[in-house]
Amino acid sequence: MNVMVYPKNNRPWMLSGLYASNVADERRVLWKFLSKMEMEDIPWLIIGDFNCVCSQEDKMGGNPFKWGESINDYQKMCNSVGLIEANFKGNRFTWCNNRTGKNKILARLDKALMNWCWFNTFGYVQVFHFSRIASDHRPILLAAEHKKVIKNSTRKFIFEHYWMEHSEIDDFIKDNWVLKENDMYNMESFGRSLFSLSTKLTSWAKNNICPIEKELKSAKVELEIIDRLDESGMRREADIIKMRCLSNKMKALSKQLHLKWWSKSRSKWMEENDKNTKFFHNLAKLKKSKNAITEVKVGSSTITESFKIAKVFMDWYRELWAEETSDSMTQEWEYASKLNWKRIATEELRIFVKDSQKRRFGMQLIA
Repeated sequence: MNVMVYPKNNRPWMLSGLYASNVADERRVLWKFLSKMEMEDIPWLIIGDFNCVCSQEDKMGGNPFKWGESINDYQKMCNSVGLIEANFKGNRFTWCNNRTGKNKILARLDKALMNWCWFNTFGYVQVFHFSRIASDHRPILLAAEHKKVIKNSTRKFIFEHYWMEHSEIDDFIKDNWVLKENDMYNMESFGRSLFSLSTKLTSWAKNNICPIEKELKSAKVELEIIDRLDESGMRREADIIKMRCLSNKMKALSKQLHLKWWSKSRSKWMEENDKNTKFFHNLAKLKKSKNAITEVKVGSSTITESFKIAKVFMDWYRELWAEETSDSMTQEWEYASKLNWKRIATEELRIFVKDSQKRRFGMQLIA
């Protein structure tokens, strides 16, 4: 079922209510039909029972998960029309066969898919899974702009990967990193040094690095001017040399721009040498939307106000770091200082950090 929605204060969008067959061949026909829909420039939302399990974590009980042709066609359909799945909250499994013991099967069949145009129009999106009452399916509710997250006026420091493309960055960090040997294991001194360096790096970037997009646009304009000289027969030898320099500059800037958006999207399944496309921009937006914290549980209470959520985090970390650094923490710092950080694998580093956190604080952060 397709419905065209015409909101008063927003652009029109398409809503598709879907109930897919439990027969694989019939679902494959549906996926192929959806693949042919031309909806790239129209916000499009599909919600309903897809009757399709796409991973082992979306199923419990019954026969083991198998990747079949129907699932392959489903993935091709999502890729061809640019559909992404909305984040959900609640019990993972939306369907149960209402049996018990070894015969019980749970699966996540109900979901919402949207194209990039719909996501960019509505911003924050979340699907809520409610309790099953009179059906073998959970009712689901999609909320757009469910919670407006208050932005912090203080911009957090982010070390951009593309800064490493500048030759002077290494020397700048060495010259401005100040931490006495006696203070190496003092977290307060370490924090002050880190804050000082981040402030200086922010100032350095502001004064020495022009926005990449602006530089690329400027270089492109210069290149077009030289091209026009060639058409009129007025190009000189100096113009040819300048054109080569501009071409090399644009390649370097394109690489920096790619690194910038690749690091923002943190895509683990895209290769670093892929072209910088709209995909990275949208993936960064989606990641930011999924990372939004709309509520926290403290004991038996649920806090939803943004300023109260911020206070909970601040109080927790203030209490955590107020404790005196233990001998075990000092030993970990000594061990960490001897590591070859250029060679250590990312996964090994993650394991080391999680293990240290668990021993020191009795907690484990999700990375």
